[in-house]
Amino acid sequence: MSVSGEYFSTEEFFSPARFNRKVPSHYTGTQMTNLSPTYPNQLVVCTANGGNFVADTIYMRNSANTAWIGGGGGIHKHDANTDSAGGLLSDVFYANAAKVLWFPDGVAPNATQFKQEVGSGGTITDAHPFVRLFCGTANGGYAHATRSGVGVSWTSNIRFLARLFASHGNYVTVRMGVCAEGAHETPAADGGGINRMGFEACDSAGNAQNYVVFTSNGTTRSGATTTSAVAQAASHAYRLDYTVATDVRAFFDNSSLMTKTSAVPAAGNSQNARILSAGIKQNNSFSAGSERVIQMTGLTMAGAASSSAWI
Repeated sequence: MSVSGEYFSTEEFFSPARFNRKVPSHYTGTQMTNLSPTYPNQLVVCTANGGNFVADTIYMRNSANTAWIGGGGGIHKHDANTDSAGGLLSDVFYANAAKVLWFPDGVAPNATQFKQEVGSGGTITDAHPFVRLFCGTANGGYAHATRSGVGVSWTSNIRFLARLFASHGNYVTVRMGVCAEGAHETPAADGGGINRMGFEACDSAGNAQNYVVFTSNGTTRSGATTTSAVAQAASHAYRLDYTVATDVRAFFDNSSLMTKTSAVPAAGNSQNARILSAGIKQNNSFSAGSERVIQMTGLTMAGAASSSAWI
C-alpha cells in the first residue's frame, strides 16, 4: 500500500513511514546520499554539505521518486551549475536569447549605436558624457535616435527607461518610448495601427510644456498630461512600466507620475517599428545658442520578442 502525503486525518493510524512522507526531515548531505526509503515529494533540509547536497538547501523528491530537486538557498549568483547557485547564468541567457528584448548597452550609449534620423541641420553626436541630439538653427530641424529590429510582444510586460534632459519646453516636439513615432512625425489617431507607449510634448506657440504619457492599442492613441516639465537643466530618469492589458505606469526619478489605463495594448506584436527611440524637433528658427537639444546618458528597455522565432 502506498503512503499518502495528504493531511493527517482524525485518529489516523501512526507509522514512521507516514510521518517521514508528510513531515520535513533534516539530514546531512552524506546521510541524504544513502537515505532509504524515500517517498514521492518528500521534503528534506540539508544540514551540512555532503555528496552532491549543499547545506541550508531544502530538497524535494520528484513525483516519480527517482531524484532530488533542490530549492533556492537564499541569495545566489548563478555562477555554478548547482541547485544552490540557481544554475549557470549562461544557461539562462541560452534559454532566453530569442525571447528577450534587452539593450544592456543602453546605460552607456554612443551615437554610433543608433539609426540617426536627422533633418534641416539636426545632428546626433557624442558629447561626453552625453549623446547629443541637436536641432540646428532652422525651423523644423530635428534629431531622432532609434534602435530597431525584432518586433515587440505586448503579451508580456515591458519596462522603458531613459536618462536625459531637454534644453527647452517650448517651440519644441520631444518624443521617446517603445515603438514611438519620430519627433518629426505627426501621430495618427490610431497610432498608425501599432501598439505604442512613451513620453511626448509638442508646442508651436511658445508655451512651456509638461510631458504627456501616450499609449496606443492599435485602434486608439491617447495621452495624459503629467506634472513633469519638459525643460530641465540636468539629466533625470524617465520610466514606463507596461502591465499587459492593464495599465502603463509613469515615473520621474523613481517617483510615480501617473497610471494610464486608457488605450493600453492588450495583446499582439509591434513589428517594422522603432523598438526604442528618443528624439527632438524644434518648431521655430533660433540663433546659435538657443537651439533645442536633448542630452541623453541612458536609453534602454526590457521586454519579450514578438516570437521565439523572431518573426
